[in-house]
Amino acid sequence: MTQSDFKTINDEFNVDYEKTNVNVEYDFKLVQLESLSPRPVGDGITFVEWAVIPKDQILEHRMVCRMCKDYPELEKYKQARTDDELFHHTVSNIDRAFQPIDGQPAKGWNYRLPQPAVSKLETPITGDDGKMKYYVLRDGLHRYWTQDGKGDLPCSVITADHEDFLIKFSSTANNEGDEVQRNYTTRRDCIKAVQFWIKQGRLKLEKDKEKECVEKYLRDYYYEVEKHDRVGLAEDILEESGIPTDIRHWSMGEIKNHVMKQMNLDATTDHDAKVYRDVHVLGSNKTDIRAWYSLLEWQLSDEENLEYDVEMFGAITTRKGTDVQPTLGNIGKLRRDNQLEFQQFINFCCDVAENKDRLKLPKINWVYQINNASKKEDPMKFH
Repeated sequence: MTQSDFKTINDEFNVDYEKTNVNVEYDFKLVQLESLSPRPVGDGITFVEWAVIPKDQILEHRMVCRMCKDYPELEKYKQARTDDELFHHTVSNIDRAFQPIDGQPAKGWNYRLPQPAVSKLETPITGDDGKMKYYVLRDGLHRYWTQDGKGDLPCSVITADHEDFLIKFSSTANNEGDEVQRNYTTRRDCIKAVQFWIKQGRLKLEKDKEKECVEKYLRDYYYEVEKHDRVGLAEDILEESGIPTDIRHWSMGEIKNHVMKQMNLDATTDHDAKVYRDVHVLGSNKTDIRAWYSLLEWQLSDEENLEYDVEMFGAITTRKGTDVQPTLGNIGKLRRDNQLEFQQFINFCCDVAENKDRLKLPKINWVYQINNASKKEDPMKFH
């Protein structure tokens, strides 16, 4: 029989030997993706198809980081990370699924979880490994690096009307919720991603409500990032973007640096002049008490210390734990109230001193904490 005879038989019986013999595993993976995997969702993102793509055809984040030194135009293809950081323990945890344990067969790839996502390059790129790259990895860096970054990658192919939305997807795909354990976008990565959205003009900041606009955007797209201090994160994003907020946030280090380097004043204790100086960020009841306690403790630690004058450099906090959020309208009152509260604290201490012989010290019932086998505490007793 001639080659054409074989072709005729193949056409008649619809037999594709190359596909059935070589790509059985490919077909299985594709069926699993289509049957079990949730489709990717993101602002401006369109799902195209499921695919199983050789990893060496995908331009991934760490390669981009290396190549950006010579080709800065590739910067847009980085994922959420601001550098080439990789959580190796995460890769190892995923890799365990491919290993038999206690005689049991390997679990294999979990198709029920959100899958890696790639987008197609308009123009293929030669990677620094010398191989042509036809896709960009947009999500799933750690799953890409399972099995040493070799083999095929089950994934979704996505697209968007503009590259900006694909860049955004790389930083928001990690924040889907508590049902999937992932390496959430870090604070630093989030700041960079939101700054990019502001720079592109896609996050519209209403005048005099800039902070509220950024807070809402963080709630909508980066819920898990600093969710207990979203105000502070919004302020940092705006300040680093050159957009001042009505009330500036200060850290203790920033205050000390400003007083000493910008104002050319001494912010440290001067023993020759007998002046005690300290720096604090005030406005939270618990923090204020620690500051006052620290000051009184220093003064009472030595008879000579009582002769020192006392100066404190401070600011009203705008961050997590503040009793009242400072605004243009109330910051003067908050400063006065804080000074008054310190006098009230002194009065309180005087009352304590006068009644020290009558006050009852608390009996603390410590619940068990030690789990060490040699010193294990009884969980049904106090300790």
